[in-house]
Amino acid sequence: MDFNPAEESYTRLHKDKVYSILREKILDEVVLDFDGTWFTGDDSLIGNYMMYLAIEISNRNDLSLVTDYKPAWTCQEFMNYDGNYMDNLGNGTHSLLAVYLYDYIPSNINKISFDSIVEFRDRYKIERKNFLHKYLEFQDEITSISSETIVDDKIQDQLEILNQGVIDFKKSCSYFKADGFFGLNVLTFPALLEVADYFITVDPKMKSSLMTMGLGFGFLWGLMSTRKNIGEIKKTNPYSYLVSLDKYNFKNIDTVNSKLCYDIHQFIED
Repeated sequence: MDFNPAEESYTRLHKDKVYSILREKILDEVVLDFDGTWFTGDDSLIGNYMMYLAIEISNRNDLSLVTDYKPAWTCQEFMNYDGNYMDNLGNGTHSLLAVYLYDYIPSNINKISFDSIVEFRDRYKIERKNFLHKYLEFQDEITSISSETIVDDKIQDQLEILNQGVIDFKKSCSYFKADGFFGLNVLTFPALLEVADYFITVDPKMKSSLMTMGLGFGFLWGLMSTRKNIGEIKKTNPYSYLVSLDKYNFKNIDTVNSKLCYDIHQFIED
């Protein structure tokens, strides 16, 4: 298979990143060009392979995948849910919700040295882990809800715990002498349609409480599932984050939703 750099988008893949059996298959089928060290071919194919490899490495080593590149995140989310997105939003059994963690990156991040970040990581390890743990615990609590009638009680139980994690984390960031915070972090999880609808139409009092902690929710897209148990929707990597360093606020979260939704539909159509 020959690629003309002037006419086609291509990239390279080192042979050591492909296990032996797959390597032989690629050579037998002539899927990619090979010069003895590098495979060369379509960048979409190689990019998706590298994404799959990253997910496998993260799963086996219990690591988080973080990116600020929306196409990579979109591809990863598609793989996380085994492509079980629906074409028609009216036919789904579950909704994919996004938790938006807002204002958690020190505003002077561009002036913080790498050595300081490493020192902060070591000195405030407990605070960082608690912050992430409470965040994920909150997500797991919502994911486990099977009826909209108990959403209020479940969320109220978590708010105080979650808020303390946020307070402790931001106090620890005083190490950086930050005078404020910014940044947007997106984490998705599936919820039954009735429960998802609650978060889309959350009452003002609850919304105010969530905003105090820098949290927001948004509907992204639907999921297909042939089973009623939400836990049976396969999610291979629940620690997938899209991080944005733009100055978002809760008034334009819908804009974020629409852009991400558009990206996933474009990905599926392509």
